[in-house]
Order: sequence, then structure tokens, then C-alpha cells
Amino acid sequence: MSNNLGLIGYDYVEFYVGSAKMWAYWHSKALGLKITAYLGPETGNRDRVSYFLEKIM
Repeated sequence: MSNNLGLIGYDYVEFYVGSAKMWAYWHSKALGLKITAYLGPETGNRDRVSYFLEKIM
């Protein structure tokens, strides 16, 4: 695979989806990611929901 953009690595990837809870659950089960953090109405943020997933080593 060629690297036409010259990318060395990445820090994070952000996806905008309709159902963040389902997306996070699927990626944690299918790809083996760990749900590390959550941001949403329960934590005081009223305008969005966000999940932070990490690769398990």
C-alpha cells in the first residue's frame, strides 16, 4: 500500500454518526476497542454525545 499523502501517523479519528451509543458498542465488540470515556447529558453536555475508544494492547 502506498502512502500518497505522506502521513506518518494519527492522534485520533472523529466520526459524526446518528447513533453514537450503537456505533461505540459495535466498534468495541467487533474491533476490540475499549470504551474509555463518555460525554453527554449525564455529564453536563446538552448538545452532543461523545464516546472515547482506545485500542487494547
